[in-house]
Amino acid sequence: MDIDERIAALTMNLELMSRDREDDNKRLYEQGRQIQALFLRAEKDGEFIGKFIKEMSESVKELTESVKEDRGYIRALAESVKEDRGFIRALAESRTKDGEFIRELAGSVKELAENVKKDSENIRALARIAEIHERRLTGMEGTRAE
Repeated sequence: MDIDERIAALTMNLELMSRDREDDNKRLYEQGRQIQALFLRAEKDGEFIGKFIKEMSESVKELTESVKEDRGYIRALAESVKEDRGFIRALAESRTKDGEFIRELAGSVKELAENVKKDSENIRALARIAEIHERRLTGMEGTRAE
């Protein structure tokens, strides 16, 4: 290869290298723009994340307060249930006593019914005796009048 051919080859290589360099510069410029866009997006995302964290913190505070209030309500409800349990036990005892009283009362009513039956029989017997005595008295008066 003579010198002119070598110069032509070197020139072509320089031309190709120059084009490669221009392509590399374009790629680097585009990559720089993409990096810049990423930083801008990261900044916006950071602001969004900051706002999100702030909102979430407020929500957590509100939930914490709500849980505290609910805990108070639950404790009050538990106390109410304990009181109700006591009332229910007292009511159950009262019902047991009422049941015993009703059984006693039923026995007394049965006894009264038996006594009423006996009294009825006795009254009928007394009525028969009174009739007999009245007939005797009437018969005696009729004999005296003669």
